[in-house]
Amino acid sequence: IKTRHWIRLSTDWSAMIRVWAASRPRILHEEPAVGIPALMPGEGKPAEAYRFLRRVHAAKGTPYALINIYLDRRVWELAPERFDKQMVIPLLQELPQVEIAKARQTITIGTADLESARLLEIGVGTPVGEVRRIIQDPEGVVTYLGEVVYRGDLVMLETDNPLGLEGENPTSFSDIPPRHG
Repeated sequence: IKTRHWIRLSTDWSAMIRVWAASRPRILHEEPAVGIPALMPGEGKPAEAYRFLRRVHAAKGTPYALINIYLDRRVWELAPERFDKQMVIPLLQELPQVEIAKARQTITIGTADLESARLLEIGVGTPVGEVRRIIQDPEGVVTYLGEVVYRGDLVMLETDNPLGLEGENPTSFSDIPPRHG
């Protein structure tokens, strides 16, 4: 059995910051002012304009993530050169002028299309993790939206599942229609 060197992503904010801080981004494309992709209910309110960055993130020279970043232009203007060259979320955490009130991510499993396969150095159709990550300020404005494609052969998601939380609603599968066939 081959031993893999995993890039461990956690649902713990501090642990994720440490992983990202060790990564190196490479800009593929940038736009000075764009709108944000459609927001789902509960994801927040859009800012007036966003700085767009499309980047590949690498660890030890190996690409592991392809990401589209939408950063509130007002926040980007606080440290434009740093945001363009460094990992965005650790920098958001570091800047005293930026207040993070809420962070949420949604993870789905997909397959690499032609472009993501080429940029991540994997085969077309290879399993990937697709993450939509949103950070809001105290007013509910989306200061950061990241759409990430992670290589499935290098990235591992780790979560802790606390037990016995009173008042928590259990996961329900009642919305999934029965399979017929």
